[in-house]
Parts: sequence; structure tokens; C-alpha cells
Amino acid sequence: MSAGLQHVLSLRCAATAAFRCALASPVIVRRAVRSTATRPLDSDHHAVEDFAMVRPGLRKVEPRSRGGKRSSPDLARANMALVEVSSEPEVLQKRFEQMAEHDLISFNSVIIPLIRAGLVARAADYFERMLAEIGLPDGIMVAHILGRLVDHFPVPSPDEALLLTLIRDSGFRCEDHLIRISYELPRLGSVAAMERYVNLLQSIGGRPDLGMFNIMIDAAVKAKDLQRAQYYFDLMAKFGMQPNAISYTSLLDGLVHTDRLAEAHRLLATMRSRGIQPTAYTMSVMIRASGIAGRVDLVDQFVKEALALPVLEDARYIFNAAIKACCRCRDYFGVCSYLSEMIGRGFTPTDRTAWALLGPLRNYNDAARALQDSRFPAGGDVRMLRPDEVALLLDFAHGLLPTKAASSDVPDKRR
Repeated sequence: MSAGLQHVLSLRCAATAAFRCALASPVIVRRAVRSTATRPLDSDHHAVEDFAMVRPGLRKVEPRSRGGKRSSPDLARANMALVEVSSEPEVLQKRFEQMAEHDLISFNSVIIPLIRAGLVARAADYFERMLAEIGLPDGIMVAHILGRLVDHFPVPSPDEALLLTLIRDSGFRCEDHLIRISYELPRLGSVAAMERYVNLLQSIGGRPDLGMFNIMIDAAVKAKDLQRAQYYFDLMAKFGMQPNAISYTSLLDGLVHTDRLAEAHRLLATMRSRGIQPTAYTMSVMIRASGIAGRVDLVDQFVKEALALPVLEDARYIFNAAIKACCRCRDYFGVCSYLSEMIGRGFTPTDRTAWALLGPLRNYNDAARALQDSRFPAGGDVRMLRPDEVALLLDFAHGLLPTKAASSDVPDKRR
């Protein structure tokens, strides 16, 4: 093998090792977050002010700039070696000290496992050292630090306050990294954990943005905690923010799922009165609400509004919601009409279309249950239906239409 080829291969191996290290270092085993009372988000009192910050020798460090220096192959391999012993704090620290040089990945690979092991004070020492040797952390490191504190320390501690103070006083600008910091929120899962995460963010000088509030509203809705979702919704105003279409739609979704349909209609009216244009997904939520209420006329109204929206790239989920709502109301003319219109507009039905049609019928229609189980089972990836499957679905829908001997609960005409 030529020397040039050997050089290229060695560089490629080093780059691969660095990439794997960057991916592996933040991968931490999650623990369940115990539910605990947290400080309200609207409190002006920061967590770091709760503790006497008495630590001999603590000084404010003027951070150096990293300068965009690339990791050498040797450093990348050394970082990988740190990841391999991340579950052994003493070995990890010893191996870190034996390294000839360090970069941000090196410090991340030692700070995060120390927090996970409960050694927050030692993690603070390494963070302070990083500021002197490397410079400021990036958004990824800060997000991981806050996330691991939430994972492993539901209750604040003095050591935690020390680490948060170092981040706050380092010159790190949370507003420049809010997008990356917000990525950690969905991983936390519980509403209590998300709220503590935002409290920690406030402790280092950050403020939640609209995206974070929307994530927390959605989490509260999924947890069926409408009171907490409404709290976050109302709290936006204190931070100088106005709810957007995503905020309203998430809260509408929660109201519909808990059968609070009158409140959902009032909230939609408020949304419109404030000049916020409902999205197609907002309309699909209201279509579902109309189906639950048995209001086929409102289903048709919201479908028309959705199809008239200026931006609507894919109307499948609008038609799917309408088909399901009509099935709930046993309006089989509506089912056939929306399915035919969907195909006529060039939108190929998917598995979700089949589930929307067959799902509401399973409990009282043996043919629907057998067809879904044999041809359109739930689960797995959603796929476009083949032409023969589309024809099968159309035939089944038309088979639902009433005949002269049909029962009286089926309407005689389409709306």
C-alpha cells in the first residue's frame, strides 16, 4: 500500500472516531424522574440565590476562545477512550489527566458522567478548568448539563447551584443557543421534569421562548393535564409572548380529547379574534371535535375552511379526519364523498385512510374488522395504498351506503 493511501485511510479512521465520540458522549442512560414540587416558572427568584455560595478560592475566570481548532487524530482516539470508561468516575478522571491535550468533547465526556454519578462538585471543577483552557461551552454541553441535573437530581442542591453559577457567570449567552437547548425538553418526558429544566435555564440567565412553551403545552396535553397546559398557555404573556397557531392547536387538541367541545369552539373563536390564522391541523382537530359531537354540518364547514387555506401541501390528514368523523356519525354518504374527493384531488389514500374508515366500525361491523385485520393492520410504517387496495376501500365504502331496506339511522342524502 502506498504511503499516500495509508495517510488518507488514517485520516478517515480518525474522522470516524471523532464523529463516533461526538455521538457517543451525550448518550446517557435515563432514569425515571421522580415527581416533585418545583418552583413556579413565573417566580422571579433564581435557584442559585437559594444557597450560600461559599467556596474558598472560587474566582471568576476569563474564558479563552476556542478558535475553531480541529481535534487531532490522537485526541479523537483519547476522547473515545474516555467514553469507554464513562461509568467508572475514578478511572475516567485518571484517564482524562493523562491526556496530552483536551477539547470541548473531552470536557463534555468527563463532566456529564460525573453529574450522572452524583459528583456535581467535581463536575463544577472540570467546568471551571474548561473555561480557563478552552473557553465557553456550546449549547449542546449546556443542554446536556441541565438535562442530566434534571434526570438525577429532582431536588436542587448546593453543588448544583455552584455549577449553575459558573455557567451563568462565564459569559455564556443562552439566547444564542435556545434552539439547541430546547431539543432536550421532549426527551425529559414528564411535565414536572420539563418545568424543572426551564427553572434551571432561568438560573443561568436564560428565558424560555415560544417554542419551549409549546413543547410544554403539548406534553401537558398528552399527559391529560389540561390545567397545567392552560397554565403554560396563560404564562406566555408574563414573558412578553403571544401564543401562536401551534399553541392554540395544542390546547384545542387537549380540549377535544377530553370532550370539552364547547370550550374548544370558544378558544377557536378567540384565536380568530386575535388575528391568528388556524392551520390545516387546527381544522383537523375541529373536524374530529365535530365528529364526536355528531355535527356532520360542522365537519363539512371545517373541511371547506381547511381546503381554502393558502398553504396546504398535503390534504390527506384533513380528508382522513373527515372520513373518521363521518363514520362516527354513520354518515356513509359523507364517507364516500370525502374518499372520492381525496382521490380526485390527486391524494393517494394511505394506511391512515383505511384506519380512519374501518376503525370506528370495528365494534359493530364484522366485515370492517375482518378487512382491517387482514389487509390494513395497525402498526408499522404508514404507506401509500396500491391501486387494488384503493379500489377495495372504495368498494367497501360504497357497500356501506343504505338501500331501501337500510336502517333509519343512516341519512337518506348527503347533508
